[in-house]
Amino acid sequence: MDPGPWNECVPVRMPDNSKIHMVSNTRQAFELLTQHWPTSHGQAYLAAIDICRAVLDRDSPPMWRGRPLSRRRKRPRSMS
Repeated sequence: MDPGPWNECVPVRMPDNSKIHMVSNTRQAFELLTQHWPTSHGQAYLAAIDICRAVLDRDSPPMWRGRPLSRRRKRPRSMS
């Protein structure tokens, strides 16, 4: 079940610069990560996959439970 669109689209340019993907919901983010992302390892990549799966399964990600929203936003954005 898809939780719906995000408040803002996120532009993602892949390393080969061939295309900018406009990601507007969790399902699109998950598909981009699993089908087009240039790597499939690393702590940030695995965390992003886990978070997408948890949201798509309607479960709050364990690492976010009980955390204030302001602390959630400060997580590193690197996807390497």
